[in-house]
Amino acid sequence: MRFAVQTWGTDRDAVKACAREFLQSRSLPDEHPLLETALIGDPARCHDLILQYRGVGVTDFTLSFADFPAGEMLRLFAEQVRPYPSA
Repeated sequence: MRFAVQTWGTDRDAVKACAREFLQSRSLPDEHPLLETALIGDPARCHDLILQYRGVGVTDFTLSFADFPAGEMLRLFAEQVRPYPSA
């Protein structure tokens, strides 16, 4: 099973702005269902959400970072979310 997930970060206002920009750049409406799959929160919460997806059979994640090409979200994911041990 494959599942697409967006990772946006921890600051709620910045997340909302980034989400709007991300959706607008793809001509998607502000309330697109894609937002329901977003990993938003601190590293522990993002990790817990990944484990929840894995618990229902998700085996692969395609990550897209809304701040591309800046790379800050990718760096945060690599340093603070990915290092958590797998369950």
